[in-house]
Amino acid sequence: MGDGAAETAGEGFEDARAHRTARDGAALCSPVAPITRTEPTTATVDTPTGSATVTIRHTWDLRTQINTMHRHWMLPSGDEARDEIRRRVLFPQELERYAEGAGFEVLDMLDGTGTGPTGPTAYTVARQTRR
Repeated sequence: MGDGAAETAGEGFEDARAHRTARDGAALCSPVAPITRTEPTTATVDTPTGSATVTIRHTWDLRTQINTMHRHWMLPSGDEARDEIRRRVLFPQELERYAEGAGFEVLDMLDGTGTGPTGPTAYTVARQTRR
């Protein structure tokens, strides 16, 4: 991998394991499919100082499986800001492998449609199997 993103996924399950009791479970919201649309989307976000406008554009790097969200903000003050969020996409079987490697049994993957994970985000419900 080279960028540490895959190690971070495993560490997320390791962190969850360290903070659970025997009867606890874990839930993880993770991208399981890339957002590949190329056209930007715009939204209005309410802030304590007024409405901000954000324009979002996504890029996808297949080799690293990194989906990057580029955001351009127009703030209520008239200032502009830019940021980006880089997320490593773990496809469902890969996510299950990391969970199992950290001592979790995946009980379900859901995306809110009632048909299993269809993407791009899934909620993974897991139970700790070892300490």
